[in-house]
Amino acid sequence: MKKAKLLGILALVLTFSLAFASCDNPAGGGIAGGSGFDDDLISKKGIVLATYDQLKSTAPEVGNLWETLWANGYVAALNSLYSINLPTTNPHEWSAATWDIYFDAYFPTGNAEPTDAEKKDILEGIYTTYSGNAAHGQELWESLVTDYNSAHGANLPTSGDPQSWSSSIWDDYLTAYDSDNTGGNGDTGGNGTTLDIAKAELQAAITAATFTEGTRYTVGAKFVGDTGTVPVGLFTTGDDSAIITAQAVLEAPGATIASINKAKTDLERAKAAAAISGGFDILHRINAANLIYTAPAGITIYLYSDESYRLYRGQSLFSIMHNITLEGVGMERTITFLDNGEMFFISEGSLTLNTNVILNHNGTDGSVVMINSATAAFTMNAGSKITGCRSENNGGGVNVDRGTFTMNGGVISGNSVINSVYGASGGGVYVDSQGTFIMNGGIISGNTASNYGGGVYVANGTFTMSGNSVISGNTAYFSGGGVYVSGSSTFTMNDNSAITGNTTQTSSGGGVYVLGSGSGTSITMNDNSAISGNTAHTIGGGIVYGSASGRFTMNGNSAISGNTAITGDGGGVFISYGTFIMAGGTIYGSGEAEKVKNTAARGASLYKAFTYAWYGDGTSPIIAGDQDWSLYTNDTLTGGTTGPAH
Repeated sequence: MKKAKLLGILALVLTFSLAFASCDNPAGGGIAGGSGFDDDLISKKGIVLATYDQLKSTAPEVGNLWETLWANGYVAALNSLYSINLPTTNPHEWSAATWDIYFDAYFPTGNAEPTDAEKKDILEGIYTTYSGNAAHGQELWESLVTDYNSAHGANLPTSGDPQSWSSSIWDDYLTAYDSDNTGGNGDTGGNGTTLDIAKAELQAAITAATFTEGTRYTVGAKFVGDTGTVPVGLFTTGDDSAIITAQAVLEAPGATIASINKAKTDLERAKAAAAISGGFDILHRINAANLIYTAPAGITIYLYSDESYRLYRGQSLFSIMHNITLEGVGMERTITFLDNGEMFFISEGSLTLNTNVILNHNGTDGSVVMINSATAAFTMNAGSKITGCRSENNGGGVNVDRGTFTMNGGVISGNSVINSVYGASGGGVYVDSQGTFIMNGGIISGNTASNYGGGVYVANGTFTMSGNSVISGNTAYFSGGGVYVSGSSTFTMNDNSAITGNTTQTSSGGGVYVLGSGSGTSITMNDNSAISGNTAHTIGGGIVYGSASGRFTMNGNSAISGNTAITGDGGGVFISYGTFIMAGGTIYGSGEAEKVKNTAARGASLYKAFTYAWYGDGTSPIIAGDQDWSLYTNDTLTGGTTGPAH
C-alpha cells in the first residue's frame, strides 16, 4: 500500500504540475513528444523548478508553502520509503548529487497501480494541503484544475471540496487520470487496463523513441556510434539498450502488465534523462558487415544542441538510401567528422541541407558528400554550409560521381584537396562523367586544389550556373583557379552568375580553364554573367579555352573584365584551339578603366594560339585562311560584330 500511495502521489503531483510545464524550463533540453502524461513530461527537473517558481509567485506571502507541500507530501513519502534525504529547500540550489537522488526516487520499480479509492484520497489530500496552507490556496487550486481541464478535455469543478463531487465528476477525473498514467495489477489494471492495452502502449513508446518514415525529429547533443553495438533501429534516446530491452519484454511469452509497464517507464526515463543531460540522443543503425550507418526513409532531423556534433567512423559514416533532411534550429549547428572516408555517401534517395547546418570533414581522406548513383541527389539550401574540409582525393566538399547536386543557396568555403604525389582536383566540388551540378545560387569561395579546379572541377559532366551564384577567391596550383572543365562537358553561365577573384599559382586559366576531348566541351555565357578579376600566373587571366570539337559562345550582356595574365598572353581570353563565337557580350581591352581592363603581355582582351581559332558574329564566323585575323588584340571586343581587319 505504501508503494501504491507513492506512485499515486508521484503521478498526481506531476500531473497537476502540467500546468507549469509551459513555464520557462530552467533545465532546458527536450525531446519532441505528443499528447498525454508521459510525452508532456519533457523534463522532470524542469517541472520541479517551474512548479517551485509558480508556487512562490502565486502565493508570495506564504514563504514556506513549497516547503510545506514538499515536506508533508511528496518528499516525505520518498524520504520515508527509500531512506533518502531530499531537502525541502529551493530546488534551484540543489546539487547534482541531490538531483541524482531525486531521479532515482522518481523512477521506482515494482509499484502497483493505485486503486480508484486511493486516487480519490490522494486528490483530496492535495486539495486539503493547498487550501489549508496558503492564503491563496483556493485560488491556486482553481488555477491548477482549470489548466488540467484544458489539457485533458475534462470538466472538473474549479471550486469546492472534491469530496462533494458527484460520481459522474469522479468518473471524468479517473478517465483523465488513466489517459495519463498506465499501471496494472496482475493481468488487468484497477481501471480496466488489460495486457493488450499495456502492450499497445509499450509499442507506442518504442515507436516514439525510434525514427520512422515521414516524421520530423529533434536531435539533442551529439551523434555517437559504437562498433560493438548493433542497435535494432535508428534511435532518439541516449540509452539505446532501453529500446532493445523494451522490445524484448514486449515479445517475451510470459510478459505481464507489471513487466511491460516497467519497460515503458525505463524507456521514458532514458529519454527524459538524455533530454536533461544533453546526452547522446541519437544512435544510428550500424550495418555490422561494413560498419556503415544506414538512415531510414523520409525523415527531417532538427539539430538544436549548442555543442558541435562530433562523428567518428572510418569509411563512409552515413549511407543515405532514402530521403533525409537536416536543419538547424535557432542558430548554426555544426556536424564534424573526425575520421577518414566520405561523411555522407548517397547511393539512393537524397540528402538535403536546410538552414543553420554546417558540415565539416576533419579527416584527411574523403569528401563531405559523395553522390554515387544516377538516381541519387544532394541539395543545399540557403543558410547551409560545407566548410573547412581537407581531402587527399578529388572533391574536398562535394564529389558528384553520378547523380545530381543542386545548390539553391548556402556556402562551400575553405575546403582543400591536397595530394603531393598524384595531385587532387576540385577543392570545393568535383563533378565526374555522369554527374550534374546545378548551381541556382550560393557561393563557392576560398577553396584550394593542389592540381586543377580550385573551386569546381568538371570531368565529362554538366555544370550550370544561374541566379546570383558566385565562384570567388579559389586557388588552383596548376590550372582553373575558379573552374576547370575537361573531356566532353557542358558548362553554362546564366543570369547574374559570376566567376571572380580566383587565381592559379603556377599555370593558366585564372577564372576558367577548358581542355576538351572527344566530342568536345562547350561553354556558353548568357545574360549578365561575368568572368572578372581573376589572375593566372601564365596565360588566360579570365579563361583559357581549348576544345577542338567544342565551342565557346558569348551572348547577351555577358562580360569578361579586369582579369590578368601575369607572365603570359590573353588577359581576358586565351584560345588555344577550337571555336569561339562572340554573338554578344564584351571583352574589355587595355585602354579601359583600371578596374575593368584585362591585362597581359600580349592580347589584353584576346589571344589565339592557332589561325583556325576565330572571332566572329555568330552568324558567319571567320574560320581560317584569308578571313582570319591576327594572333591577338588589345582592343575592347563587342559581340555581334566581325573581327578587326588585319
